[in-house]
Amino acid sequence: AMSPDTNSRASTHAAPLRQTLAVAPSVAYAATTRLEDVQHGGLILTGNSLDLAIGGAGFFILDGTDGPVLSRFGRFQLAANGMLGDAHGRTVRPGITVPAGTIALNVSALGDVVAVLDSGQRQYLSTLELGTVAHPDGLRPAGDHALGISGETGPIVRSAPGMQGFGRIVQGGIEVFSIHWMSEA
Repeated sequence: AMSPDTNSRASTHAAPLRQTLAVAPSVAYAATTRLEDVQHGGLILTGNSLDLAIGGAGFFILDGTDGPVLSRFGRFQLAANGMLGDAHGRTVRPGITVPAGTIALNVSALGDVVAVLDSGQRQYLSTLELGTVAHPDGLRPAGDHALGISGETGPIVRSAPGMQGFGRIVQGGIEVFSIHWMSEA
């Protein structure tokens, strides 16, 4: 059973991880109305420990000010408070706080997130959640690499990576994907 990370300690000592990130070029979605097709693409290996890709089906679940959104774009970073999230302030479920003194972050294929501390100790933080919906054709562009759920999609079905119907996590890579939008005008 997955439960949200209750560790609310703020961490401003995650700078070594933040400094290793490269900035990805922005991918803009066309201003259209209906998702026609989401095609999973190839993998670009970046070597950045906070870059995560999904090898198979599913989406990362991101929590923002307007509720949860789905995304396959896994270029993540640490906020000033140590929370793992995207460049737009949305946190990755289940809400992972990287502690002060972390020198490396390891993410297994099954989504287990482990911090390697400057003391040499390893600390399990949480397990990533992936999600999907029953009717992905109802997903709507939510901006910044994200897709929002609608009344047509059904609720988000959550699972750990690698479980039946969900892909595994690839650390140090991002997915090259294409999303085709169909105008209903």
